[in-house]
Amino acid sequence: WSPDGRAIAFSSDHDGDQEIYLMALDGSDVRQITHNAWDDLSATWSPDGAKLAYVSTDSGQHIRVMAPDGSGDRAVTSGAGKEWWPAWSPDGHRIAYESGGVIFTVPVDGGDPVRPPIPQIRVTMFPAWAPSADILFSSDGDLYSVAEDGTSLVRLTASSTEETTPTWGPDGSSIAFQLSHWEEGAR
Repeated sequence: WSPDGRAIAFSSDHDGDQEIYLMALDGSDVRQITHNAWDDLSATWSPDGAKLAYVSTDSGQHIRVMAPDGSGDRAVTSGAGKEWWPAWSPDGHRIAYESGGVIFTVPVDGGDPVRPPIPQIRVTMFPAWAPSADILFSSDGDLYSVAEDGTSLVRLTASSTEETTPTWGPDGSSIAFQLSHWEEGAR
């Protein structure tokens, strides 16, 4: 959803590979905004609605940023790993993402990625910025919150289910996430 609630960004393989599209809430005005030979996925809006961050497989798998009309498209990351799950900081100046099971943040306008010093956590995935500027993420099936500098780590869930893909509610007072329960021997 766009911050103003008027449009939805999504990925579709309508043209043979995954591209980023926009559409109005009623399903009208569908517009393809990336046009290339590689897959473009996981579009997410900047807080002010002026940009979209997304994952592109153009030369590896990197985070790119563009205007909602597709203009100004440029790479924000260029690491050797596969980069996933872009998430905007509340002020729109940084993007958090996951690469190789590690959370990184990078300035939107260019600069080197920073790995927040998250203590005692193994694989970290699905970052989401809180309105308070803490980063929410999933690790080994549980949800955690941590300050960007690695302090104030809080485990939010501890269960036998798998909690993934968290997102903060608009006012930061609630969290929505995907819940999976795998039973031994289930097919």
